[in-house]
Amino acid sequence: MIHVNTRNFGEITIAEEKVLCFPNALPGFPNFKRFALIADPSELEEETAVIYWLQSLDDTDIAFCLVDLAKIMPEYNPLVDEAEISGLGLDDDKFSDNMELMIYNMAVIPEDPRHATVNMKAPIIINMQTMQGIQVICQNEDYAIRQPLVK
Repeated sequence: MIHVNTRNFGEITIAEEKVLCFPNALPGFPNFKRFALIADPSELEEETAVIYWLQSLDDTDIAFCLVDLAKIMPEYNPLVDEAEISGLGLDDDKFSDNMELMIYNMAVIPEDPRHATVNMKAPIIINMQTMQGIQVICQNEDYAIRQPLVK
């Protein structure tokens, strides 16, 4: 078990097997490779949660707000070059049917949440079986970096 004192959540305990690793790091954060995925405390059940936090275990002041767009925008379908995510430990024959593959999008929630935006262009893809993650640029030209979350 890893005990971490975070800025946003106080002290949290993460099981070693729940630590997410981003071998290539996130763009702009080359020194942070270990994270915990935390369902937003305001969500009642983790299975139905829409908002998550990607909490750095390398710098506990760093946490990114993530949105599970599949739960609120089922038509979201990022086109990603399979070669880009080959390091996630995917079985090539089962790529399209891999239920362990989760897609999250970074969100910016300002003081007025009605102006929240989500980055649809650069999803974070996590293989929950291998606990490996990567952020990629999808090929969908109609997806924005700062898409309003609320209409």
